[in-house]
Amino acid sequence: MKQTLFILFLLFSVFSYSQENCNNGIDDDGDGKIDLNDEDCICNNSTINSIIPNPSFEVYAKCPKSYSELNLATPWIQASGATTDYFNKCGLIAPGIKTAGLDNFPDGNGIVGAIFKKDFQEYVGSTLLSPMKAGVNYQLTLNIAALSLNGEYKLTNDKYEPVNLTLFGCINGDNLPIQTSGGPTSADPTWVELGHTTYSSSPNWGEITIFFTPKTDINAIILGAPDKLPASYPESGSGLFPYFLYDNLLLNTTESFGINITQNGNFCDNTLVLKANLTTAADPTKTYQWYHNGIAIVGATNDFYKVASVDTNLGQYSVKLTDD
Repeated sequence: MKQTLFILFLLFSVFSYSQENCNNGIDDDGDGKIDLNDEDCICNNSTINSIIPNPSFEVYAKCPKSYSELNLATPWIQASGATTDYFNKCGLIAPGIKTAGLDNFPDGNGIVGAIFKKDFQEYVGSTLLSPMKAGVNYQLTLNIAALSLNGEYKLTNDKYEPVNLTLFGCINGDNLPIQTSGGPTSADPTWVELGHTTYSSSPNWGEITIFFTPKTDINAIILGAPDKLPASYPESGSGLFPYFLYDNLLLNTTESFGINITQNGNFCDNTLVLKANLTTAADPTKTYQWYHNGIAIVGATNDFYKVASVDTNLGQYSVKLTDD
């Protein structure tokens, strides 16, 4: 049995409540929205500033009308010869994205899409607002979804094995784009892999995190496929392709995120345990509350949560830390 579980890495500090309780799994104010899904549950949490400019692709020079127009989402750069697509609700959205129900973008109106085919690997690239420092722990947290499309960008039912979504970095902030349609490091040795996380393709928006510690200062990044794709991924001439969507790319020091969720065990084996890990100091009286799809899990108030292996438990998990 292979199931997909999405985990959100979020920090909530202090909530201000209206009629909605926000902690009890009940629609207290009768508006059809429960707990974190209710706008009444306003949280005063420290904003995570991404050192990537335009991290949610909301700033644009013009609305996209065709594919391969990442350059419209300024100042993002087509990182290689295989050109990434920019989608915005003011303009173009690929038909397969709509068919899959992925046009409910996680953060605003803009996203990007990238093809993962052998020798045709699309990447997004950017010079950073401030350099990452050698020896400091960083993380990139982003929203992601994946689907299979044909040459007309229409949805297909093809499936692909998990892949390492990979972050590359370079000391030289002006070293973009790379003159290749393949992997970055094989084309230009000044680019190095900073880190990766294994992603199991899913036609649902989820959130993943790449943790890493650069060995040198880094001034520019590239995100996308690993240098070498898994065996099941198609060749460049194939009319079908795995397609990956990105939104809300938050890059900063691990400490600035405040809290992260790690997982041990396996959902299908009924051994999955989620653990909330603090990355900054908190008051000894701090309390936790776990949420499933934005709804409070009654009694889940420890710094860990065991996820029972039943289908209704699939979805997105988050944790709130209250630090008075």
